Amino acid sequence: MADNKSDRIKTRASGHTDAGYYLPLIMAMLVTAAISMIAILFPQIDLWASGLFYAPGQGFPLTHDSWLLGLRSLGRVVPGNFRRGHGQRLRRAD
Repeated sequence: MADNKSDRIKTRASGHTDAGYYLPLIMAMLVTAAISMIAILFPQIDLWASGLFYAPGQGFPLTHDSWLLGLRSLGRVVPGNFRRGHGQRLRRAD
């Protein structure tokens, strides 16, 4: 019996294959690394972008915006829910 590539790629219950399972994560990491390198190599771009949101004498006015504070707090809430098991269906099934 010939062992071809399609036989070696296991299909997940959701219909996805191993080949593309990590692609979104890898792409997000590459984009983050590229943006970080640009900010490191050209700090004037980072300072310019920060200056768009800075008001002399006030600092950053949106620091106290309730909607943005709520959005920021999601960074603490969402990962905690995944650690507690609410993200079970997203885990890899081997």
